[in-house]
Amino acid sequence: MTSISNNYVCLDSFATFDVVLGFLLSGGILLSFLPQIIVLIVNKNVDGLSVLSCCFNYANCMCNFINILLLNWFVFDCCSTLSSWRCFENLLPVVQMFSPFVSTFVIFLLYTLYRPKEVSNVQVESLDSNESTPPRSPRSLENNENSDQNSSIQVSDEILYDSSSRLLSNENNSSNNSNVATEKSIKEDKDRAVINSATSHMNKGKNSVERFFIKMDWYSMPFFLVSLGLTIVFLAIGLAMAFKLGSRNESMHIYAFSLGILASILVFFQWLPQIYTTWISQEIGSLSVLSLCIQAPGALAVVFFQWKQNWSTWFPYLATAIQAFVLIGICAYFKIRDKRNANKYQSI
Repeated sequence: MTSISNNYVCLDSFATFDVVLGFLLSGGILLSFLPQIIVLIVNKNVDGLSVLSCCFNYANCMCNFINILLLNWFVFDCCSTLSSWRCFENLLPVVQMFSPFVSTFVIFLLYTLYRPKEVSNVQVESLDSNESTPPRSPRSLENNENSDQNSSIQVSDEILYDSSSRLLSNENNSSNNSNVATEKSIKEDKDRAVINSATSHMNKGKNSVERFFIKMDWYSMPFFLVSLGLTIVFLAIGLAMAFKLGSRNESMHIYAFSLGILASILVFFQWLPQIYTTWISQEIGSLSVLSLCIQAPGALAVVFFQWKQNWSTWFPYLATAIQAFVLIGICAYFKIRDKRNANKYQSI
């Protein structure tokens, strides 16, 4: 079921079922990503998420969107002879692919903002800055106080010397107490750093594969910037070909088809890092199960709606649905396991 045929013909009538389903899918795709976005904003951390999955997910949706945009570029030529509503109906599949493209971009951006940092490095930098701050000199305090006193009353040299000596003694004791308190604070900060490092993103990893995944999460900003740059380049090339060569040019279609193939390849790596990250961390973390439960059947619905499009458009969504169902199964296992463990502890 699709509103656009593959023979450069814009339809002037549509089945009500197709239009309603198209709108439901477009809105449903946005709603499916909304729980994950909310979880990230509320938790302000990305524990349990994989930056590689975020990157592959965004890259897949980006390639898929450019693919269907270029393959249906001829619709814009038809819009000059169609009403605005009919033009929009013909472009409805493009709108559907735009929804996940924007949603995955927002999730990737939030991951970059709340990306994990190496706790030990952050704590050491903070502690070093605290230690490097010199304490206030007792002599300077003495001078300040003496200056204030001299402005109001004159005292003898002996009294001034005696009061200054006592002031120095008190300030030295205060400085010693302050140093002890600082050392105690440093120790507490280091203890907290050790505790915080127990999260899944801060573990050193049991093997080289785990260490690789953890290190990738620390350096999410380069992934985001490179992905954003490639998006601009791929989209600029496609639009340049569309405007210069026309909507029916074979070279442009080969380019669009190549992006569809790239999306089909990326989709096989889309959820694998997330599945692995969730499994080794043995927790769900900030991963939204609700989003997965909406996205998995929603991806199958997109396959149904896009069935008459080129297979390079709908196949990535079929592969996405399969991997999402696997991830849902893992999360369900963890929830059942945690509930059993909680009941076991309560019975003890």
